[in-house]
Amino acid sequence: MGWKFKIGFKTGVDKTSEVEKSPKFYLKREKDRTQKGKMESESDFPEKIQTKKITHLKREEISVKSPSGMVELQSELKGEMGVKPAKDGTFSQSPTFSNLQNGRDRNLDSASQGNSRRNFLKLVGGAFLASTTFSTALYGSGRKTLKIALSWSKTLPIMGEGAQFFAKRVEELSGGALRIKIFGAGELVPALQVFDACSRGLIDGFHSGPYYWKGKNSAFSLFTAYPFGMVADEMVGWLDFGGGMELWRELYAKYNLIPFKGGNSGNQMGGWFRKPIKSLADLKGLKMRIPGLGGDVMAKLGVKPVNIPAGEIYTALERGTIDATEWVGPALDLKMGFHQVAKYYYTGWHEPGTNLELTFNLRKFKKLSKEEQAIIEAAANETNARMLAQFQYANGVALQKLLAGNFGVKIGYFPEDINRAAQRAIEEILKQNAQQNPDFEKVYKSIQNYFNTTRKWTDIGIKWFLDTRDKDKI
Repeated sequence: MGWKFKIGFKTGVDKTSEVEKSPKFYLKREKDRTQKGKMESESDFPEKIQTKKITHLKREEISVKSPSGMVELQSELKGEMGVKPAKDGTFSQSPTFSNLQNGRDRNLDSASQGNSRRNFLKLVGGAFLASTTFSTALYGSGRKTLKIALSWSKTLPIMGEGAQFFAKRVEELSGGALRIKIFGAGELVPALQVFDACSRGLIDGFHSGPYYWKGKNSAFSLFTAYPFGMVADEMVGWLDFGGGMELWRELYAKYNLIPFKGGNSGNQMGGWFRKPIKSLADLKGLKMRIPGLGGDVMAKLGVKPVNIPAGEIYTALERGTIDATEWVGPALDLKMGFHQVAKYYYTGWHEPGTNLELTFNLRKFKKLSKEEQAIIEAAANETNARMLAQFQYANGVALQKLLAGNFGVKIGYFPEDINRAAQRAIEEILKQNAQQNPDFEKVYKSIQNYFNTTRKWTDIGIKWFLDTRDKDKI
């Protein structure tokens, strides 16, 4: 009678505590020891030490010859061998089996827990330390998985795919120790309830847009975009170097959240309308899906703004529940099918550099190691840059399809009276929100200070260049 052991890594030992690399290694050693001229048959190998090769940390059986004979221990360690990573990320050099499967394998009789077991554990412990696969197996067994819910479908091009890319990069950068599981809108929680769910710890993180939560704090809108505000380069510069990220995290911390940049769409289109917009008067009474401060501006212009999840927009527009909608730009708008039910498509000023978010439950995030926290931030930054580049390319491709005229869509600019009225409206809204909300005032003041430093460079840098490059070409 003996013990059988199931473990998550490959090794083999004998009473000399040597790790068997392969059958051939064992046979060569036996040849050297006995100084025989003929190598023992490889068929003898299983009688001495048996091992099964494993891949990807699968649990396999091995049999180990102990001083008291062939002993087998049946267990499912799942990597719980009492070895824990130190603060510097390395592993303890004195593994034990004290927490062996939470006692599930302590059903051995008293005789099997005597000297033979102690000798066996002492023997096999030394072999584990020598095994080159030890730390890899233990690292894999301590793998963490974080659940992230989206405010849109996880298969939505660019944005849903961006969240999937983030998850992929986190796993790659962590060597598989940290995994992100993505859930689309409605799979775990409704699209516009991810903020509350994450704050309460029902999910670990979410991918969305900060302006959806302006009902909790009007200042949150400023971390996404606002009409006639910052373009993508300016937004990223403010967040990373102008104090924006510090303010964002300070305000989110009140809700037990920590945000990261989660992508940027660049400038967005003004929206799809079922009827042409020829003057400011044509906006009066229209029901339009438009969130954030852009929705507040449209309200000043006579529109009735509504905020509905992405998955419900097409149906609302098709049935006439709404008269117009903005979404993102040509690439995603065509995917959503808006061109099938609304034929007037206008350029925009309401979201010139829309910042998305990858946000995590703060308490849970703090429990991650420093390395894991750094991996999440690095992957978020990479996702942000990649998404902006992808939007730039994909929007260009989709725009060509629209301009080809196959969809019967008319692309135009808002009339000048609408543009001027919108500029006056956003100035009033920003001032009013700053007076009513100290948080809004603090964030907007930070943006103004940033603009004082960088706005002129935008004007004489990229703006002048674009005006000159494209003069008389459009």
